[in-house]
Amino acid sequence: MQSADPYLNLWLAGLVIVLLAGLNAPLGLVAVQLVIAGMGIATRPDLVWIVGPVMLWVWIGALALQFAADLYFIPATAKDRSYLNPQRVVNAYLHARFQSLVRPAAAALAFAALPLPLPAQSAAVIGFVGGAAVYWTTAWIREQVAISRGALLLVLLELGKELAGLIIAGLVAFLPLVALALVLGPALLTTLWAARLQRERSLYGPLGGQVASEDS
Repeated sequence: MQSADPYLNLWLAGLVIVLLAGLNAPLGLVAVQLVIAGMGIATRPDLVWIVGPVMLWVWIGALALQFAADLYFIPATAKDRSYLNPQRVVNAYLHARFQSLVRPAAAALAFAALPLPLPAQSAAVIGFVGGAAVYWTTAWIREQVAISRGALLLVLLELGKELAGLIIAGLVAFLPLVALALVLGPALLTTLWAARLQRERSLYGPLGGQVASEDS
């Protein structure tokens, strides 16, 4: 039985792409390449450059760099400052500010590239707002986990996020609804867990582990 909306799968794929770009900018751009190829559709003419063969390798290279950066620039709590290189703390702050721009921008480009039945400018705005919401939610989660559970668990959480993102990017062109469920399910559980960590911490007095204000 055919869907009443012929664009339904494309809308679902676009939503997954925005979520992936909010988690990892190059991953969202790789995912849009896979969707365009897997669904056999054409991108918008003015954004065809982001899905060219050369750009695929550019996004894959950027993805490898982003993978390493997300694992290296872990938010530092105040008690960590005594043994961390000060320049690394500054670099982590700059990395966070850079990601707050590049992830929403990648989400805007990727979503606008899909041939959805709405103007490209509107699609770009939707993608940017969605990517920004995902970025700031993950930044808050990273902060709560860093304060309450430490950097080691945060590294494991980041590693799981990156590996799951790669799997979901491979599925989105063929099973967009499954890919969306795989994104939203763990994301919701992780957000609820971070909220619980925040509530638990409010019940206890300061233990010397408050996060530095710029390391969100």
